Amino acid sequence: MHKHFPAILGTAVLLGLSACGPKGDFEKAINAGIGAPMCLAFANMDTIHFPIRVEKSSDDLVVYEALQKDGDITVAESFGQSFMPRLEINLTEKGKAAGIWGKGGFCYGRRQVAEIIHYQEKDGTADVEYRYRIVDAPAWAKTGLNIKGMTEPADASAVLTKYDDGWKFVTGT
Repeated sequence: MHKHFPAILGTAVLLGLSACGPKGDFEKAINAGIGAPMCLAFANMDTIHFPIRVEKSSDDLVVYEALQKDGDITVAESFGQSFMPRLEINLTEKGKAAGIWGKGGFCYGRRQVAEIIHYQEKDGTADVEYRYRIVDAPAWAKTGLNIKGMTEPADASAVLTKYDDGWKFVTGT
């Protein structure tokens, strides 16, 4: 039995090292680049008090609708001096208790690498194709937002650069 121990140990070491190879390094670098919380935030976040009045934007409307559907905020349409449609957003008691508003605004999760699909290294750079998921999403976001990566993994790509201390995220989609 002791004769086989070195072979078993060698196999275990090789398997362990393969998990720490380029894919693991790429995943770590990409997560550092894409892992910030995704939030609907505003300028001068420190001075915001509810109710807030915002320009009506189709990009942001989906977040407001999901929060309103969940009972966390109220949304009313109003008009400013320029007669442009605006929205008046207010937190409900449920929204305040749930802490849906934080220093980042209305946050709805963060992206995290689910799988490295393909990569190509050349001259200290790497083009990486990967799949990501939205993690740490609150209930209102899971049921009310239809964004890539929320219900099933989404494909993306990144460019990484090799430095003395490892791979760093440069850009991505």
